[in-house]
This record gives sequence, C-alpha cells and structure tokens, in this order.
Amino acid sequence: MIYYFVHRQKHVDKSETLSETTVKDYVRDLFQFYKHWLQYLASFRHEDSFQEQAGNYLQFLEPRHIEMYQTDWMPEKAGYKPATIARKSIVIRSFLRWLHTEGYLQTPLHSYFVSSAVKEKHTPNRDLTYEEVKKLLEYWKEKNHPINYAILTLLATTGLRIQEVCKAKWSELFYDSSTGHYFLSSKGKNEKHRDALIFPYVLEALKGCRKRRRLPTELNRLDEIPLIPTRSQEFYDYTYLSRYVKKIIKETELPFLETKLSDITPHWFRHFFANHSLDNGANIEYIR
Repeated sequence: MIYYFVHRQKHVDKSETLSETTVKDYVRDLFQFYKHWLQYLASFRHEDSFQEQAGNYLQFLEPRHIEMYQTDWMPEKAGYKPATIARKSIVIRSFLRWLHTEGYLQTPLHSYFVSSAVKEKHTPNRDLTYEEVKKLLEYWKEKNHPINYAILTLLATTGLRIQEVCKAKWSELFYDSSTGHYFLSSKGKNEKHRDALIFPYVLEALKGCRKRRRLPTELNRLDEIPLIPTRSQEFYDYTYLSRYVKKIIKETELPFLETKLSDITPHWFRHFFANHSLDNGANIEYIR
C-alpha cells in the first residue's frame, strides 16, 4: 500500500509525477512510521497471536497511537525539530487519509493529527552575511582547493539546490550573446526550468574544478560529464555532497561559525542568495 500510494498516478498528464527524490523521502518516512508501529504492537501482543494476524497491521492503530507518535516519539525519542515533525506529519497524515478514503482503514486516523505548523520562533536561522560567505570562499581559494572553492562559489552565487548542483552537466553551460552573460540551464522542483546566471569568476572556478579532474574546460553542448564531477567523473549523490559541504565548512574553523546555532548546510547558501539579491534590488516575486 505504501508503494502504491507514492507511485499512483494523480494527474492525467503522466509527467506530473513525484520526483525520484520525493518518492524516496515519502517511502522513508512512511516505513519509519510503520516499523515503529510494528515494534510497538509486537511488544503488547502475544507473539503467536501477532503472527496469526499477519497482514493489515494498521487496522490496530488507534487515535492515541497517532498522538503518541507525533507528540512523544518524534520530538522526544527521535529528537526531531519542529520543521521535521511538520514535514513527516504531512506525509503520514496524507497516507492515512488515502487509506481511509480507499476503505483500507475504517477509522479516519488522519483527523487526529494535531497542528504541526512551524511557528516563527521555531523557524531555523539560516542567515549568512556577505562577509561570512566571502571568508568561506576566500579560505578555500587561498588553500588552492579548486573543488571546494567551485562548489561553494556555485552555491552562493546561483541559489541552486544541492540536488540541482549534483544533476548539472557541463553541456548545460552556455553563453548568451544577446546579454553577454554565461548561464547554466537548470531544472528545479517539479521540473521547473531556470537559467542561472554564471558570473565570469564562477565560470573560472568551474573550469578550475574541471582541470583538477583532468577534463577539458571549453564549453561544449555535447559534453555530458557532470558540472561538478567526482574523481571517477560521475555525478555526486546529493546526500553525500550535502554532508561534504557541511564538513568542509567546519574544517575552516572560521570564528563566525561559533556564533551559528547549527551546522551550515548547502541550503544556507540558497537563503543567502535570496537575501543578498533582495538587498541589491531584485524583485521579490522573481526571487520567489
């Protein structure tokens, strides 16, 4: 049922499906919930009786179990932050609502979720100043590490998600003669297209990364090698690269890092890009 829920067609246009990343996230959240429920259920039922009931274990769910999972296990046992609890609750609630609609569950368990809207005081502070970003970039430039410098420079100057950075190809870089600028053709969430402006020094950083990987640096619309390639010239896994970015930032040991309440992730650079663009006169609707 979990598999069918995340893969079912919801739109007449078959291209309007969940992305592979979203599917993986949904499956992970739902299986985590289901596994936790099985462990809880097994601890209160005789093993023989439990095995005999093999099948729809969700039929034993009660409203109190939903409350326990959302308000006790996720925040206390798992230690999830409000934003994570809100995201996971939406996925599980949608699944249970669908099961009730399909007649798989008799009780509308989805209606027993309490509000998980993230209040402003719980919104994570992901602010990076221009000077802080500049120090991070200068650190790796002075260390003569073209890979780290290229990754951080690209994140800071384009607002690209880490998933988009990992999927980008060298062939998607192009020069627009009408504007005199370089761009990277990128697809974001829901396959939305955007041409990200690539400043000349960012292009040089990307070329430096390519040189370190022993790859040609001339623009080539036929070159399908990743924009940021691994040593084996493959695409980075976005979860790995996300952890890697956190790691190389911590390695700088810059003093301002001690003032941050959590580790700086790639998404912080997306926030920086939006704030910096707004401060420099960009239209708020364009940023959105």
